[in-house]
This record gives sequence, C-alpha cells and structure tokens, in this order.
Amino acid sequence: MYIIIIGIDPASKKLIEKLSKKHDVVVIDIDKNKCEEEYTNTGVTVINDDATKLEVLQDAGITKANVLFSTLENDNKNIMISMIAKKFGVPKVVSRLENDEFKGVYNMLEVDVVEYNDILFSEFYLSVEHPKIAKIVSITHNIELLELNIGEHSKLKNLKIDEVKSLKKFPNNVFFCSLLRKNELLPIKTSTRLIQSDRVFIMCGESERKILKKII
Repeated sequence: MYIIIIGIDPASKKLIEKLSKKHDVVVIDIDKNKCEEEYTNTGVTVINDDATKLEVLQDAGITKANVLFSTLENDNKNIMISMIAKKFGVPKVVSRLENDEFKGVYNMLEVDVVEYNDILFSEFYLSVEHPKIAKIVSITHNIELLELNIGEHSKLKNLKIDEVKSLKKFPNNVFFCSLLRKNELLPIKTSTRLIQSDRVFIMCGESERKILKKII
C-alpha cells in the first residue's frame, strides 16, 4: 500500500518504522530537524513542508494513496487535510482527535479518529494492517472492545452467530455484544445472520484478536 503519514512524534515514529517494512510510506512534517532525523533512521521519503497546502499533498502522491494518517495536534488542520484526502478519493483516512467537539465533523467526513494516548500506535497500525477489525477501546489491560466489519468478501458474511462460533480455530473467549445495521443498533442472538455492511461489536482479549485476524 501507499501510505502518507503527516506529523512526526513518538507515536507516528513507531508507525513509520513498522509500516515502512511492508508498505511505501511518505512522511510530511514542517519541522526540518524531525524530517532529517526520520530520514536518517528509516530512509523513508520525507517532505519538509506544511501538509495543509494542496500542492504539498499532491507532491506527496495523494492521488495514489491508499491510506492517509494525520497526527497533528490541531483538529482544524487535521480536518482540512482530511477533507483534501477525501476529495482526492483516498480510501482510508485516519486522524488524531484532540477535542471531542470535533467528532461530529469527522463523522460527517467519514474519517476514522483515534484519541492521542498510549494505544494510538496499536489502533493506527491495526486499522491499516487489518481493516476488517477496528479497536474501539481497551476495557482493561487485556480486554478490548472491537468492531468487525463484514465486507463483501468476508468469511463471516451470511453466517449465523452460532455458525461463526463453530468455525475452525474460532476462539472461545469472544463475547458478541451487538451489531449496527443500516444505522440501527441491534441485539445479537445465536440465530442472527450477518450480512454485508454489518458492524459487529465484540469483546475479547489481545490473544483472541490475533487469532481473529487470521480467520476473518
């Protein structure tokens, strides 16, 4: 994949290091020293400029980007960048969220958001490497609330919940909470049949999540 990451900080550095091993990554930051350090450490393409400028994003290759991450500390700038990315048809746009009052704007733009905390890296990375699974929140240090996206080619499509649980290697310790279908939140029963575009909410541990990545 072709990935654009905007902003260099401790969390995005981890992303850059991890993603650049398997994908084409371009990084944009306005700080020259950070750019030089990142290039020295990882060798990725780095652009020292303001990512809110249209021509800078075009130079970064936004027309061919599969994913764009904006990790700036300013929601207004992140929203501006996200709007440009959406205008150019970037399939997946993810932004750092600084202020909850902007959540509605991000939702309207259909931009995924993550709050800046100690799980930022894992959420960003998971959203790229495993787009069928989205981490919503950590309940405890080992229990997570996840969202499973049932796409056109999902192995879970058209299966009932009891059939899903019977799949080979499906982990036992997965609790199905509810599902969102056509903007309606529905309870889940063993007889519930999953269809395309369903968003299924589950709780499980990190080890179960790793198994799910291979199954769905």
